Amino acid sequence: MRSTRRGLSHSRVFALRHVAFVGIVGATLAFGQASAALSDENDIDVKASKSGEVIVVDVDLVVQASQDEVWSVLTDYDHMAQFVANLEASSIVSRTGNRLDVMQKGTARYGLLSFPFESVRQVVLTPIREIHSTIISGDMTGSEITTRVASDGAMTQVSVRSQFVPTRWIPPLIGPQAIASETRKQWFTLREEILRRRALVAEPTPAMR
Repeated sequence: MRSTRRGLSHSRVFALRHVAFVGIVGATLAFGQASAALSDENDIDVKASKSGEVIVVDVDLVVQASQDEVWSVLTDYDHMAQFVANLEASSIVSRTGNRLDVMQKGTARYGLLSFPFESVRQVVLTPIREIHSTIISGDMTGSEITTRVASDGAMTQVSVRSQFVPTRWIPPLIGPQAIASETRKQWFTLREEILRRRALVAEPTPAMR
């Protein structure tokens, strides 16, 4: 009789854990869908997948701005914390020509999960076409990001390939979807900053009296 009760108890515990896990997954996906619905970011194409221990993220978006205007925002590391939501600090710590060391600190949020991070990345610029970053110390050391910028004049295409080496556990079921959602929001805020600066330049200067 006791063994039967013990077996029922284990079954109930397993069921409760399963319900709790399903609830977390559902809430996380709902959170991501609600965030996307609140902003006009659905035209930003983001694909995230996991290959072994490496997470690969591809981004493609179009910005109604010149290549110079896009480049100016994407390389404004000293002010990036002011317009990228998950950054608390960002600064160039050293520079030799087109090779920079950039310190960034913030919190990556994947649905209901959040991970504080601090890292230094080495950035190699090929003006005004390509930005290649490698994280050389801190969280996700070894991760690489290549951003390519191309323009036909009025519109500029931005293509990004990121290969992240996670130093923290990310849930295998919801991880790629949550990362894609967070990445899309980051690029939405970057595009908004590009358009904001473009609008400021386009505003007519008040006539002197």
